[in-house]
Amino acid sequence: MNRKKIYKIISLLLFFVIVSFLILFLISKKVSPVGRPENKIPDVFVSVNEINWPEQYNPKNNPPIYISNEIKISAPPEKVWNNLIRAESYPKWYEGASNVKVQRYKDGILRENSIFTWKTAGFEIVSKIKEFVPPYRLSWEFRNSTFVGYHAWLVIPMVDGGTKVITEEVQYGFLAKLQSIFSPDNLRKMHDKWLMGLKNISE
Repeated sequence: MNRKKIYKIISLLLFFVIVSFLILFLISKKVSPVGRPENKIPDVFVSVNEINWPEQYNPKNNPPIYISNEIKISAPPEKVWNNLIRAESYPKWYEGASNVKVQRYKDGILRENSIFTWKTAGFEIVSKIKEFVPPYRLSWEFRNSTFVGYHAWLVIPMVDGGTKVITEEVQYGFLAKLQSIFSPDNLRKMHDKWLMGLKNISE
């Protein structure tokens, strides 16, 4: 390979790297950082079966990633909720979570406005609770250097005494775009495992 071809290849690689970082920078500016007032949930009534989405994360805006999973659990909502808010215990029953640490509290339990750090899919994440309505609604906003998002849980009582759990997530960012192209079903499969773990520990 002659020198001109080598220079051409290097130039193309540099161009790709610069464009990628530019895209990442622009996307990361689209949504305000975790916990900012701009990302607060709307002050309106929504039904028990609906996620109370902040406008910046509403799925109607066609985010790179939007997934929804649900499961029925043969246990009352209060028991499901008590397992769900024990964030530092996630790694015991969900393989997608590790190094979970709830700030300010030693019991590892989520509360209103809690901030917790954790690792999932190899990425360090900072999450802040945005909605906390025991034992029915739990949502958090999260951020990493390459993506941001919103994760919501609905714990819905059923007439037979059991519980229906719905969990949904939206992601924006450079990594979210790549994942939507190359592994669009990966997150859905991981959340199925999360729900199954919640079911197993609650029943």
